[in-house]
Amino acid sequence: VMDKIIASFGAVPVQIPVPELYEALQKGTVDGVLISFVSAGSHKLDEVVKYATRGLNVSGGIFGYVISEKTWKTLSPDIQQAMLKAAGEATKNLGASMDSLEVEAINNFKKKGIQVGELSPAEQQKWIDVQKPVLENWVKSMEANKLPGRQVFDSLVHKAKEAEKASK
Repeated sequence: VMDKIIASFGAVPVQIPVPELYEALQKGTVDGVLISFVSAGSHKLDEVVKYATRGLNVSGGIFGYVISEKTWKTLSPDIQQAMLKAAGEATKNLGASMDSLEVEAINNFKKKGIQVGELSPAEQQKWIDVQKPVLENWVKSMEANKLPGRQVFDSLVHKAKEAEKASK
């Protein structure tokens, strides 16, 4: 899906392992990357870029707290609830920490003379609108395979909006 989204922007998606991005940017093999400022800084991409854009809201990382269903079913309901509560708190704390680290990383980019552009809400909406057909096609393909694509997508959008409100 991410490749299709990138193509919808008129770009050509290329799969490059993150540790190889520095060299790819340095040599001009790629013109840009979709990566968080935190990740970019930790991979020293701030040494090889002149420009960065904030606010694209195109991708994000995924963190999972998982347990096998078999093991989960052996736990008492009070233990299950405690684990769900702890996971919720951990997720919230991780999000707050990542938001703070992102601001710090952006400031480091700026201190190094990298021009960091900020998209206006109208510009952000344009990026969102270009992605809509790709995302709707994903939902349709999931539904065609008897999978709950709409439910998963709507839940993700809802959770993202909740997280955004909570962070403000």
